[in-house]
Amino acid sequence: TDNAGLMVDLGERAAKIGVALPAANTQGHNVTLLSMALFGMYKRYRLRSILDLTCRRNAEWIRPVLKIIIDDADDSFRFYCLDEDATVLKETVSFFKGFQSIYFIRRSVLESKLPNVGLVFGLDYLQMLDNDLVLKTLTALKKNHSPYFLTTHNPSRRNPEDRTTGKYAPINLKAPPYRLGAPERVFDGIVDDYKHEGYPVQLMLWNVSEAFPYEVEKYPRF
Repeated sequence: TDNAGLMVDLGERAAKIGVALPAANTQGHNVTLLSMALFGMYKRYRLRSILDLTCRRNAEWIRPVLKIIIDDADDSFRFYCLDEDATVLKETVSFFKGFQSIYFIRRSVLESKLPNVGLVFGLDYLQMLDNDLVLKTLTALKKNHSPYFLTTHNPSRRNPEDRTTGKYAPINLKAPPYRLGAPERVFDGIVDDYKHEGYPVQLMLWNVSEAFPYEVEKYPRF
């Protein structure tokens, strides 16, 4: 899908409400592109709710674009920050003081009672899980019935069989053992540095009902 009409410069909107857009974050992502993509999808898909699985890691760059979204949205908009670690969640809350429409949830993504939202977002979330947790997470997302999942993807990479939770490893969601279907949108240039451990990095928007065909016990293995 062509993203040209979706990606708009946010400088004017940021200036209007007095926020500064960051140039980069600690993971080396192109957060200008990430911000434009997130705002563009909020507008294009008329999102009224977003669930962020990596809210603490995203806090610095996502605050400005979230302010722009909240300024544009009506009072029904909801942004959920999810983390099962109480200490991490408490730190996250401190980054969003004064924000409206943000809710903090102490829960694992594998639990059944997740908010049903328009978009689930996980920047480098699956890259930090072992294979079994990746498969269970994909299944949990499908069972949640939220229509879209936005996440980073490492094309042309082979998935390691010995992934370790808590340690970054590239993930190719179109390769074994995941074999997801075609994404609805692909954003290139998420990381410019070829020395980045996940290079190349794409941002993928998946239509969950179309691209997630299996339950975890039915996923083909390596």
